[in-house]
Formats: sequence, C-alpha cells, structure tokens
Amino acid sequence: MNYLKYKEKELPIKIDFGTIKNTSAKLNLKLSQFELVLDNLDYTSVLFFESLKRGFKLEGKVFDISEAEAEEILAENYADFLMIVSQEVLKVFTPKSKQQTETTIEEKKR
Repeated sequence: MNYLKYKEKELPIKIDFGTIKNTSAKLNLKLSQFELVLDNLDYTSVLFFESLKRGFKLEGKVFDISEAEAEEILAENYADFLMIVSQEVLKVFTPKSKQQTETTIEEKKR
C-alpha cells in the first residue's frame, strides 16, 4: 500500500490487478493498451480514482471522495502518483522469482 498526503490526511493508494482491471473496463481498453493510461490525462485521472477506491477498500475505510476531489488530489500529487504507478505496475506484471514460488509451495505443504 502506498499513501499520498492531502489536507493533513494520508490517503491509501493501491495499484494491483483489481485496479488495472477496473480502470481498463472503465476506459474500454485491452490490457495491451494499458500503457495509454499515462499518455492521456483523463485516463490517468481514472486510474488515480480507481487506485484510491481500491486503497480505501483494502483498508476497510469508507470511500467518500468524489471524482472532482480526486482530480484536486491528483493535481497536488501528480509526480508522486506517477512514481507509485511506475513501481506498482511493474510489480503486477513481473512474476515472482522461482525461489519465492518454491518456498511458498513448501510452506503450504507443511
């Protein structure tokens, strides 16, 4: 989970499979077109809004931010959000190492 500061609050931001799926559905994009999200400010706003919703959901918090307010938050945190996106999207599309996978399998067998 990542956090962005806005008006003295730490807002949870989560970019994962669910966020990417919801954003792609809202924008009617195929997965192979997802990179377009960062080339279009309107698309980036949708990704930001979806990542906020996902963060709040995973933390069990009530999501009460409008799309207009989300754009204000994004305007103040644009560079930080892009940094989060670059790190988190890479994690989503990078397979775990074979060693990590084998360790997990062994732990489940116990």
